[in-house]
Amino acid sequence: MSQRTLADWLAWQETLHPSTIELGLERVRRVAERLPFFSVSPRIKTIIVGGTNGKGSCVAYLEAILIAAGYRVGAYSSPHLLVYNERVRVNGAMANDQQLCESFERVDHARRDANGVETSLTYFEFGTLAALDIFYREHVDVQILEVGLGGRLDAVNIMEPDAAIVTNVALDHEQWLGNTRELIGAEKAGIFRGDIPIIIGEVEPPVSLRDCARRLSPQCTRIAATDFALVEKATAVDFFGRDAAGKRVEWKDLPKPVLPLPSAACALQVVLDLQLADRMACERGLTTAQLPGRFQLVTITQGTYKGRRILLDVAHNPAGAQFLTERVNAVFGNSVRLPLVFSALVDKDHVGLVANLAPIARSWYVAPLAVPRATPLATLAAVIRLAVPAQAVQQFDTLGAALVQALATSTDDASVVLVCGSFYTVAAALDALQAMGNS
Repeated sequence: MSQRTLADWLAWQETLHPSTIELGLERVRRVAERLPFFSVSPRIKTIIVGGTNGKGSCVAYLEAILIAAGYRVGAYSSPHLLVYNERVRVNGAMANDQQLCESFERVDHARRDANGVETSLTYFEFGTLAALDIFYREHVDVQILEVGLGGRLDAVNIMEPDAAIVTNVALDHEQWLGNTRELIGAEKAGIFRGDIPIIIGEVEPPVSLRDCARRLSPQCTRIAATDFALVEKATAVDFFGRDAAGKRVEWKDLPKPVLPLPSAACALQVVLDLQLADRMACERGLTTAQLPGRFQLVTITQGTYKGRRILLDVAHNPAGAQFLTERVNAVFGNSVRLPLVFSALVDKDHVGLVANLAPIARSWYVAPLAVPRATPLATLAAVIRLAVPAQAVQQFDTLGAALVQALATSTDDASVVLVCGSFYTVAAALDALQAMGNS
């Protein structure tokens, strides 16, 4: 084995392929066929989770429920917030550096055919194959794979799923997936297969998505509100869904989960369809599922701002921002106005993001992200000032400085500072909190 560190491997992978994203399955499947996980018998039970928003939460719910049911569970999700290891988990524990490096070594070896000809892989493709290799070697019973982009041509789609979930469809990544919900829905429907449970977590999905599901799996397509739902009450939730035979199932007074309810509903429905867990395991999973950066409320434990609270959310497109606004109103009240620390990537819909966040914003603290796709600071500030001229906007060189100023000007100990706009925005805020001595 090579002596490369995890950091060495990741830096090298970023340079391996000429483009960061190249959708397509031919190259990644060619390499996968040289790795033992691809032809293992019996196959590992596989659930593929796609969708524009909420898929990470859905993976977290499934992971928690299936662990509670006694399975050995592999979960693959992206992107990570602080360390790459977050992407690959076995029974809730992150893969360690050694596991990842050894798996990367095997994937790299498999890139070469018998004649020494190499197949190039993107960063995401390389990581996907490594995750699948680790799950195979860790003898997991079930693997939950989150789609990185789209579905039809995403690397996880080389696997044959036992069930497929699409949480929802909204406009995002239009340059790769299309500029309408129907086009994007068709791409996401690419993870569907014939006669498997297909779970659609949207009440009115694109026709392209719905019709593809019903054509491929007419007896096992489940659509939110029609076939399954979670209904929120004051201190609990009620669930209705369908079992594998299509018979209606009702569970009253389940514990109210922290992560988004639509994602929880999808997870519960697929568990029913695959007959993987009973109500008790589902209840335990609902109460233990967690995912950093998804409506994550952090209380500062020491220093100048001890006791202040920060709400972290990776909402990074208009639909995600709208959902975040609705949750803030539900939890903190319809009249709440929060100091908002914000930044976003350059290829996102800034106007839509700002418009949907404005109803819960009191003032804005903006800074550029330290990544290649960062939006220029002046652009962020200009979009906000144009959209909501009555709300104050302050500009900073770093996210950490923006967060500190938002805390300093929010003198009410009961107030909450909201951080959102991107995974990278939340990651930068978490780094700043750690620098303040808060873990």
